[in-house]
Amino acid sequence: MKHLLFFASAAASLLLAVSPALAQDEAQTVNKITFSLTPQAKSLDCLGVAGGPTPTATVTVTRGSLHDTLTMKASHHKPRLDFDLFTIQNSNPLSDGQPDPNFVNFGLSWYQTDVQSTSAGTATVTINTILLDQIFGFDPG
Repeated sequence: MKHLLFFASAAASLLLAVSPALAQDEAQTVNKITFSLTPQAKSLDCLGVAGGPTPTATVTVTRGSLHDTLTMKASHHKPRLDFDLFTIQNSNPLSDGQPDPNFVNFGLSWYQTDVQSTSAGTATVTINTILLDQIFGFDPG
């Protein structure tokens, strides 16, 4: 069974975390950004090992000329856990991790890749996709 719980939200956090970097002075282009993702409390039982450390993930996005490279390194997950990585338009938690009272839905969603943790509960995935400069979606609704 695929688990979307953590990384659908994680992908949203990715979009939120990249936005402040892009708001900097245009003369100062950010070519690489690294940030941490935090699982939602309701996903902890699905992701982590009971009594173990909290699951974590660190993401690095590197700007490219035609596409960007995203590398995600996760640890403290259940061994051999399968899940999907999505980029989503809207995030249900606020930047402080609290639920967004105005959240309606995830909006546009882009499937990126499958991810599987190792027997040690770690996972690393690297994707080449457009995240920073020319990503766009269309939703007439």
